[in-house]
Amino acid sequence: MKMNPITSGICIALGMALGAGCACATPAQDQSKAGAVTSEPTAEQTPVATMVPTDVPTPVPVVMVTPAAEWGTYSVASGDTLWSIAGKSDVLGDSMLWPILFKANRDEIADPDLIQADQVLKYPSNPSTAQKDEAIREAEETPPYVQHTEPRKSLPMYD
Repeated sequence: MKMNPITSGICIALGMALGAGCACATPAQDQSKAGAVTSEPTAEQTPVATMVPTDVPTPVPVVMVTPAAEWGTYSVASGDTLWSIAGKSDVLGDSMLWPILFKANRDEIADPDLIQADQVLKYPSNPSTAQKDEAIREAEETPPYVQHTEPRKSLPMYD
């Protein structure tokens, strides 16, 4: 394939843009000098561009795909608490994980002590060990319950 200087330049630019680790060279060019471009052919050479592999490794893009968290839902029944919901075997299976429910539903729950029947709460189906450890620590540090009917302005653990 005969290439003029413009086509040769396109070849080089394309190889660089694609990270192909190649350079244009003429067929008569010594292959050990890959990566060099000769712009003036000798009398017996016809300018032809060929992709010649170089010792430069081709960069490989790394794409990290994190699967979307799988969520379950629970419809609050009369008398439920985040503590009792978290303890259900088909929810989180441990009452001490109630802070996970609270954090997942901050847009629906103003105060963890005040949830309403028929609210639909979401929860992660498989919280990480770090999430569980943090939730248990937060549950252990939560002050004793004091009855109230209005959401507190300040939540001890979540300000």
